Amino acid sequence: MALPIIEVAGILLIIVGLVLIFLKLSGKLTAEDAGGEISSKLFTLKGGTGLVLIALGIIVLMGGYYLEKPTQPFPTPTPTTVPTLTPVPVQTLTPTPVQTLTPTPLQTFTPVPTTPMITESYLIGTWDSDQGSITETVEFYSDGSFYLEDYNIFTTDSVYVTGFYYVSDSTLFLETSGVPTPYSIIYVDRDTFSIGTNFYYRVV
Repeated sequence: MALPIIEVAGILLIIVGLVLIFLKLSGKLTAEDAGGEISSKLFTLKGGTGLVLIALGIIVLMGGYYLEKPTQPFPTPTPTTVPTLTPVPVQTLTPTPVQTLTPTPLQTFTPVPTTPMITESYLIGTWDSDQGSITETVEFYSDGSFYLEDYNIFTTDSVYVTGFYYVSDSTLFLETSGVPTPYSIIYVDRDTFSIGTNFYYRVV
């Protein structure tokens, strides 16, 4: 595509200006020959002839570019199609029922009663024991002595024993001939105790 005449003229002015500057720098032109000024009602260019021509060439080149530039109509904007939005149905949330927490009842701890220790004072009194063919009655006195009677229901014979007694570590000691005999005694209730498999009951 051929350049417009005004742009060609601007390029030529720039080339000539460059040649003049080269000649000045190489000493082939004097300062008077290189001086120059271009003035008009609109502007004034002062300086060396080469600079003036270059500046003028640039002005002409730019003016030709803008004058020769074809005007382009503004493009007609293509209308944008707005998409139709389908409303999303709102989900109905069913509230979850709150769970009713049943409080756990506090456990009631029943204290385990400790087994009372059998002492001499517990034994004071009269006790009976049914041991099958023999019934036994024993009396403990507050002075530490005891009286025991065994009665055989078949022979109707009775045996009598006396002596002393004391209690130590749930063991009943009966002393009849100077040597204490130990018996493991177990507390059942305030009116019952046992020695082995034989139970003794307080006589009211």
